[in-house]
Amino acid sequence: MRTAHIALGAWMATAALGCQGLVRAEKAPLPARNAGAAARARAGDAPLGSCAASAASRGPALPLGAAGAVALGAGGGTLVVADADTDRIMLVSIADRRVVRSVPTAAGPVAVALARDGRIFVVERRAGTVALFEPARHATAVCRVRVAIDPVALALSPDGRTLFVTSGITQTLTALDAGTLAPIFRTGVSREPRGIVVAPGGERVFVSHVAGDVLDVVDVRARRARPLPPLRTTITTHPHSTQLDAQLFQLIGRRSYGRVSLARAPWLDRDGRTLRVAVALSQTGSLNHVIMARAGRDVFLPQQTRSVGYGGAEEWDAGEKTLLAIASLDVATERWLPFAVPWARAGAAVRDPTAVSLRPSDGAAVIAGAGATRAAVIEPTVLARSARPMGVVNLGPMQTVPAPEGATGVAVTSDGSIATYSPVERAIWIVHPAGRRDVVGLGPAPLSPEVARGRRLFFRSNDQRISFAGLSCNGCHPDGRDDGLVWFIRRGPRQTPTLAGRLFSPFTWNGSRATLRSSIRSTVRRLGGTGLGASDVAALEAFLRQGLWAPERPTVEPSAQQLRGRELFEENDCVSCHDPSRHFVDGRAHRFGSAGMHGPDEFDTPALRWVAATPPYFHDGRHATLLDLLRDPTHGMTDLRGATPDEILALEDYLHTL
Repeated sequence: MRTAHIALGAWMATAALGCQGLVRAEKAPLPARNAGAAARARAGDAPLGSCAASAASRGPALPLGAAGAVALGAGGGTLVVADADTDRIMLVSIADRRVVRSVPTAAGPVAVALARDGRIFVVERRAGTVALFEPARHATAVCRVRVAIDPVALALSPDGRTLFVTSGITQTLTALDAGTLAPIFRTGVSREPRGIVVAPGGERVFVSHVAGDVLDVVDVRARRARPLPPLRTTITTHPHSTQLDAQLFQLIGRRSYGRVSLARAPWLDRDGRTLRVAVALSQTGSLNHVIMARAGRDVFLPQQTRSVGYGGAEEWDAGEKTLLAIASLDVATERWLPFAVPWARAGAAVRDPTAVSLRPSDGAAVIAGAGATRAAVIEPTVLARSARPMGVVNLGPMQTVPAPEGATGVAVTSDGSIATYSPVERAIWIVHPAGRRDVVGLGPAPLSPEVARGRRLFFRSNDQRISFAGLSCNGCHPDGRDDGLVWFIRRGPRQTPTLAGRLFSPFTWNGSRATLRSSIRSTVRRLGGTGLGASDVAALEAFLRQGLWAPERPTVEPSAQQLRGRELFEENDCVSCHDPSRHFVDGRAHRFGSAGMHGPDEFDTPALRWVAATPPYFHDGRHATLLDLLRDPTHGMTDLRGATPDEILALEDYLHTL
């Protein structure tokens, strides 16, 4: 692509050099929350690096709740886009409707944050780095630092002095000096962290997650993270039944909504008092399972309350299975406010939210979704209707605007124009208040036509060939990983498996499919889809094989405890099923007695790559942590009842290195 070398006026104001070269510093101490966090630090986290310090931070950041795949320049006329397909950041002129500059980055740029003085901070996911760019002065990165493996998102503090970065698979938050990129601290957080919101005073950082806990809060002074109370309260002895299930059961009807995931898009209301998080709200069949368990028999409920289908559309009701919803938190008290649910039609527009931006004129939230062709616009008055304790509020109808399929970033200009970026479409759509739409193409992606087609199918959420009720591949497998949910099907509860790095034959939980193509077809049938043609199945397989990425573990010297854990793994014959020479699988299904109502069943041996990052464990998600699993004498895999507590900890520590 030929790019214009232009000055971008005040937005790209010339700034003094803040870092010199690509210099790495010694590893900063990691305040570990628990033994697992310490194991992650030893077994996979890359050392923190720093650029050579030559200047202090230079003033406040843009007033953004969080950065993203696309960000708006301070002057409002330029968009900066992180284009992971081409390993570049694109500078796009809104007025000229074209790319005016293309700047090379390291591998996999996925998020950008802008400072008022024109500096651009970029998360380079596949490279495991954060880079600083000053496009007005330099054609390449000014400097670059290594952070924890799998960096995915970033945000600047309100004073612009600190840059916060989340790393997904290594479950960490890193704080860097925004002027020098020198490390300040790093702390463990809950699984698969994504979005970041810094509290107005800068003393707390809220981190959202695509799986597991919705929010963590990090105390910046103490440099420690803690999960906020879960967005649900147990009302029965069944671990998968929640207060939210019951409230939504009454509000929406006889469909048991109640599982939240995909919390990528948090934001602060303009007054800084309320933190909102766009989430996917899924009907997993969990309340149905409780009712069936109480009935003491393995039967389906009446049509409108059946569990997730397991063989065709006849097992589904006519309602939606996943919708957009808004979780709200009082920032001062850290207590949840009413849970906001949209009307089905609007909620179906954005089923798997990916990004949010606030409209400058009134603070309305514009939410983009990966599988949608619309973006949702939620007026602030709608979200502010109630302040009572935890409950459920129906959002009512909401405005939606056209958006490209597969959107990962959104920004709103001062005049209300909505710019949405999609790597799937390879374009930015700019929808103006009067309704006119401009499309800025980013050029072709270096993907084969088949892989590109498969990617589009993977993200699509409103295709009845794939799912009768709006589910998408990406909605359950964000980034090719998993949503942390347990779904209830005819054979009982099944947690969503991780795909990236684990696609080994046979497939499905019971190992009944020898090929990935046959597994795709059976999954589509289970989701109630009408079916994909042979070429689409081949394209989806090509994307799953070539387009999903899982980071490699770095080679590090194991600790004495990890070496002892490996010995125990071998001594207890774990290797007979989890063969290290075969990606820790044996290619077989094994029969286990289940504690559930369905009795024994066969289960495929799962791969153990990054196993410590993918709780819960077992087919039904019964174990919240690896330590819980290893301490359970009934798991049936090997007999660890004679193991000492120290040996169990050593085995857990070893599993954290896989």
